[in-house]
Amino acid sequence: MLPGLPNNIERYRQTRSEKSVIWHPCFVRRSFAMGTKELFSKPQSPVCAHYVLLSSLTRSIKAPLSTQLALSTFCSFGKLFWVTSVWTNGRRKFSSSQVKGLSVSTIRSSKDMAVSQVRQNFHEDSEAGINKQINWELYASYTYMSMAGYFRRDDVALPGFAKFFEHSSKEEHEHARKLIDYQNQRGGRVVLNPIDKPNRDEWGSGLDALIAALDLEKTVNKSLLELHKIADGHGDAQMCDFLESHYLEEQVESIKEIGDLITQCKRVGPGLGEWHFDRVMHDKST
Repeated sequence: MLPGLPNNIERYRQTRSEKSVIWHPCFVRRSFAMGTKELFSKPQSPVCAHYVLLSSLTRSIKAPLSTQLALSTFCSFGKLFWVTSVWTNGRRKFSSSQVKGLSVSTIRSSKDMAVSQVRQNFHEDSEAGINKQINWELYASYTYMSMAGYFRRDDVALPGFAKFFEHSSKEEHEHARKLIDYQNQRGGRVVLNPIDKPNRDEWGSGLDALIAALDLEKTVNKSLLELHKIADGHGDAQMCDFLESHYLEEQVESIKEIGDLITQCKRVGPGLGEWHFDRVMHDKST
């Protein structure tokens, strides 16, 4: 446990991978150590940064990303926090003005961070959950885009599968856009996180890609169910209705559709059967 942080800090650990660490707007009372680094707050001039990506800094100061902590929003926990310096072994390595090539937002006063006037019965856990779900939807879109590009290669040449995954990519991107609109409608703040690259670049046969797509859809569905649980736990009936009407039902339909395609693709078999199945998918998507 780091000094100066609340006891329930574990549930605010949101480091997605060892490739990036994100700081959201957060509140702290005093300076605190983070692994081999120290980040210092300015007690007399409360300001705020939306997030700071420190992946390139950690290579310079030889600090493992696993020692860094990604913080979500803390309400009623002291003054606003701004990363001013990165220290290691008692020496300052970087100041905020020296950080080059990193995504650092413009410093804003605490007045700019006032609660939205339209916000009502919208818990900060729901707000953070929506931002997380936006990232999942964009990741799914990114993955389907990779699949579409793969099947349009001259040595793969399955345009029906390519068209299906192109449509899926656009659909997932639309899901993310709709969540962004909803976040603003409820008075939340959109915080976009880095999107992970797909876990592979080669997708094998059409059947292999469909199996990967089914697993992805189930993962996205699990995240949506967790988001619905958060909203329900905070008595947010409006958000529950939004998720049920625009996401949960459609997600189950997508899982069923891909499951059917997997069964049909297995039935026709590889080779000529896969080619014929690709033609059917192409005509169906037209």
